[in-house]
Amino acid sequence: RYASEEDLRAAFTRLLGRTSEAVILPEGLGWDLPMMASTETFVASGLNFNLDNANAAMAACRYLAGRVPENPLANFGGIHRRQDVLYREGSCCVMADYAHHPTEIRALLSMLREESADPLWVVFQPHRYTRTQRFSAAFAEVLALADRAWVLPVYAASEKLIESGQSANILAHGKGKLEALEPHALN
Repeated sequence: RYASEEDLRAAFTRLLGRTSEAVILPEGLGWDLPMMASTETFVASGLNFNLDNANAAMAACRYLAGRVPENPLANFGGIHRRQDVLYREGSCCVMADYAHHPTEIRALLSMLREESADPLWVVFQPHRYTRTQRFSAAFAEVLALADRAWVLPVYAASEKLIESGQSANILAHGKGKLEALEPHALN
């Protein structure tokens, strides 16, 4: 957790200052960082995190093997619990994703918006009271990117109840754009 971009840059400066082999960074990062290591870059649009990650993996292949194999991702089935398609028929696609931080959710919803003009409906279950307490406003802001969004009760993950970390806090920040949803209503 970094309080500012300057703190993040300082952390990277320390890390890269002691890295002697190689560093793989997105093109156009705009950070002038002192490095002992060689640098390999990759194209990162920032619009599609899957594509950006694939480009980073191919840059690693180029660095380590000197080349990228033909169709390197042809047999890659994806990452478990990330964008798992549960149902698809016509333009309807039901997907499960483990994103539980506002930045991850924003990246996912932005990518889905970019890929389709179809209505985007989201059912979100916050994970942990502490995270919900800290990011209630950010969750509400990012969920408002959907055409409709429902919020389930918090999955506690063994945490004790924190009143200000409940789903109601996200809904309050949502200013009427978000709807509460109880698990029994899903059956």
